Amino acid sequence: ILGMLGLTLVFWQELQIARQSLASGEVWKALILVLLATFSASIGNILSARNQEHNLPVLQTNGFGTLYGSVIMMLYALSTGADFFTPWDFQYTLSMVYLTVFGTIIAFGAYLSLVGQIGADKAAYAMVLFPLVALLISTVFEGFVWTPIALVGVALILIGNAVIIGRKQFDLVLGRVLNR
Repeated sequence: ILGMLGLTLVFWQELQIARQSLASGEVWKALILVLLATFSASIGNILSARNQEHNLPVLQTNGFGTLYGSVIMMLYALSTGADFFTPWDFQYTLSMVYLTVFGTIIAFGAYLSLVGQIGADKAAYAMVLFPLVALLISTVFEGFVWTPIALVGVALILIGNAVIIGRKQFDLVLGRVLNR
């Protein structure tokens, strides 16, 4: 609840703009896609935790997941008549290599390893922090302006993260106090 409230406050201005255009079917389509993506990511976390419980290696299962996702997206693109033009210039190729190595292999490998170590529920909460990292980058490169409401949202996200990550330690302390 703290994370959701915090993200709502961080993106309050954007949500106000979206609210003004709710009559547009595009906003509702985007909301449905966001919810489906969240559901899909949750299922992926649970499957990754299960795979690791069965001692399946993260790198290989990540590779198969990427392959399955690519095939699904290719079939979708073919069914919608999407263009498969790829600009093979240096900048595009370098960007694609960077995203493949750092954004997929290393980042997902590290994240899925985290899922195996601390559980899907706690690792998923770390994803609440990703928009904050994006906003920090946006602040530096795009001039994002922080509002007091956004700062309160960040505080709520960080408090929520501390509560979730520290819950096991809190439960241990509470258990000791109650047992006295």
